[in-house]
Amino acid sequence: MNFRLVSKISNMTLLIIAAAMIPAALTALYFSERQIAVGLAVSALITAGIAGGFLVAVKPSRTNLKPREGYLVVSLCWILSSCFGALPFLIGGYTTSVIDAFFESCASITTTGATVSVLELMPRGLLMWKAIMHWLGGMGILVFAISILPAVGISGNNLFNAESSNIQQTKLSGRMSDSARVLYTMYFGFTIAEFVLLAFSKMTTFDAVITTLGSVSTSGLFAHSGGLMYYNSFYIELVTAFFTIAVSVKFSLYQYLLRGELRKFFDPEVKAFLKILLVAFGLITLDLVIHGSYSSVPEAMRYSVFQVIAVGTTTGYGIADYTVWPAFSRFVLFVLFFIGGCAASTSGSMKVVRVLIACKLVIRNIYQRLHPNAVVAVKVGEKAIPAKIVSSVTSFIFTFFLVFLLGTLILSLQNLDLKTTVSSAISMLSGTGIAFGSVGATGNFSIFCAPLRLVLCALMLLGRLELFTLIMIFTPSFWNPSRSHN
Repeated sequence: MNFRLVSKISNMTLLIIAAAMIPAALTALYFSERQIAVGLAVSALITAGIAGGFLVAVKPSRTNLKPREGYLVVSLCWILSSCFGALPFLIGGYTTSVIDAFFESCASITTTGATVSVLELMPRGLLMWKAIMHWLGGMGILVFAISILPAVGISGNNLFNAESSNIQQTKLSGRMSDSARVLYTMYFGFTIAEFVLLAFSKMTTFDAVITTLGSVSTSGLFAHSGGLMYYNSFYIELVTAFFTIAVSVKFSLYQYLLRGELRKFFDPEVKAFLKILLVAFGLITLDLVIHGSYSSVPEAMRYSVFQVIAVGTTTGYGIADYTVWPAFSRFVLFVLFFIGGCAASTSGSMKVVRVLIACKLVIRNIYQRLHPNAVVAVKVGEKAIPAKIVSSVTSFIFTFFLVFLLGTLILSLQNLDLKTTVSSAISMLSGTGIAFGSVGATGNFSIFCAPLRLVLCALMLLGRLELFTLIMIFTPSFWNPSRSHN
């Protein structure tokens, strides 16, 4: 294990975090929040000083990153980013609780969008800091780091593999660093486009920036606890819904859209994703109409479609109090918590392609019971999925539900109602950031005690790092060279 190289990359990531604090500090100064501005500036100096010191003092003997080292770098970077990202909340005097500061930071960098604070009371400088962390975490701070690693002579291939989902990875260019730059260029393009469109709405400029950064990162951050209900604008809802869907599609597919190759853009996963949203919308709308939850069908359709998109993309926005909807509608939303968007997007949870593969596997097993001698491949579209990938997907889904159940069990120690406990666990693991019961659509998890807030943070990190990246560093074979080939 080349700890010097691991340290170098981790501290380069911290320099990015330090630089990202500067716009937030300037925002605080603009709104005359001097204490917060000082807190952000001091935090940036501390982060940059520590990271820069290690970069100067530690010189790696080689620059070739091995797979095990890549997984360790990814885990360390997300944990360290959460730790140093908490400094502005503490140094700025917003809170004296280390756990609360860490929760706000962790929820931001993992794009969960949860909070233990009242957003209206949070200084705008810190709200901007949360939004910037959401934006960095959406595409992945390491994807940005990968684009600059070749400049210091480090290969980022294994780092990219550890950071991204191993399901249907597609490089946009020959070199991984070039692919990372293209991804961030597209990500930046979505950000600018949404901000320009929201600028034409009745939103303030500050709210438009916060909403944009919250949308394209699928974190669901908004400047008001009431969510998008605060503005009650169909135009704002339409713009936000469009971009949350756009960034929940695999980014590499947009190269086909730019070429006018619509058939390649709408691959089996994208089609399945859109069908899931459409079916959920239809079922919930019908249920709301039957139970008379709203005065008219168009009103029921409006609230239904947006809430389905918000949960289905793991963005977590809200324009209605869905916690009072009929049980059937709430259950449909609960199912969406587990699915998420497409692989290689900013969305969270299990991802549509894994659900597709699992369904195809069940169908194949049923068919083989009827035809024992048949040899049937698991296919997504016309493409046969290798047995290794199918095994990996099965293992991931089993582990996902195991972690979900374990998290629910631990959270139940506070003896809250079952709706709150169960939905909070899957909310954190999927990165959705809203729940049912006492948490509701506000995404405020202050109801949980301090120790359990750390459990919520662990679930957020596990979900963002797709479980195995973080779990494997706690296994003996990861640290014992005799048990590992890398």
